[in-house]
Amino acid sequence: MITGYDSFMPLDFCEEFLNFASASNWLPSKTGTQDGAFTYFIRDKDDGYFTKEISRRVAEVTGSTVKPIVSNFNGLSAGMKVGWHTDSEFGSTQTVVWYPNFGWDEGMGGELEILDGDKLLRVEPSFNRCLIYGADVIHRVNEHRNKQFMRLSVAIHFTN
Repeated sequence: MITGYDSFMPLDFCEEFLNFASASNWLPSKTGTQDGAFTYFIRDKDDGYFTKEISRRVAEVTGSTVKPIVSNFNGLSAGMKVGWHTDSEFGSTQTVVWYPNFGWDEGMGGELEILDGDKLLRVEPSFNRCLIYGADVIHRVNEHRNKQFMRLSVAIHFTN
């Protein structure tokens, strides 16, 4: 099962996160010039503030206690994609993905595709969208096609 939320975090949090990411040199200095992909482990960089705030919000909307195991900030440049996989290797039971993609438009690619039985679900990585799904869910990221934007996501792997 997958649950999605739009306008998940307060806008000032989104701005604070992107400012922190930029100041920490997590983002390329010029859009369209960064090739490849990156992953930064958030809890090592910010003393856990962003992980704690997103986790607090997840607990608020789901009504359950969550314990983060691993959290990371991911980016994909144009032409990059991620193949089919699960997140169960982290020892987690749930995955939360939050998208701080300010200015994202439909058609840029980078959709998350999820196998749900015999159905294929496709979700755009729209600004401030959050998805929650089981760590054993098979999913992938389609090719990101826009050279002007990095496809950004924060993934937090939880146990209950």
